[in-house]
Amino acid sequence: MYTFVLEWTPAISQAYGETIPHGYIFAGFMVSAMMGSSIFKLLSKTGHPENFMRFVLLLSAACLAVPIIAPTSALLIFIAFLVFEVCVGIFWPSMGCLRGAYVPEETRSTTINLFRVPLNMIVIFILWQNYSMTAIFQFCVVFLLLAAMAQHVLYSHRTSAVLPEKTTSASNDRQSPKGETKSTSMSKSDSKSVA
Repeated sequence: MYTFVLEWTPAISQAYGETIPHGYIFAGFMVSAMMGSSIFKLLSKTGHPENFMRFVLLLSAACLAVPIIAPTSALLIFIAFLVFEVCVGIFWPSMGCLRGAYVPEETRSTTINLFRVPLNMIVIFILWQNYSMTAIFQFCVVFLLLAAMAQHVLYSHRTSAVLPEKTTSASNDRQSPKGETKSTSMSKSDSKSVA
């Protein structure tokens, strides 16, 4: 995201070949991000962020691959960037939910700040080396694919942790009526013996 903020202008300008309306384009990005946050609300009603964020990250990687594949198509790049901003709008509330679920509250701010250090170092390294625009977007695509893989690992751990809980609770539910009938039958036999 931080690299994209610095690279969307040269990507579209180079493809368009003329002066571009930066204000309108940026406004379009902001509207797309707001649409993404609304889409997050819909997605969170039907699933968990661990699940749908895998596909959001893959879609983000595909969007940032467009300037690599079609560097001269300004319209296609602009549409891809709009879709990427929708993915960004889904990303921020999803990451907020995941942080709340997996990072303890007492260490949350420290953990987040520690992870920002390597993130900023990567961004500085990529921009400092004066790589070509194609190479920079290749870096972005690779990191988004790595993020999608990490998200898939998190989803796999979540499903493997949830399934045993469901099976044990279901088996306990099956056993509890039998236990109740045994206890009631024992109480009946006890009452007969007392009589």
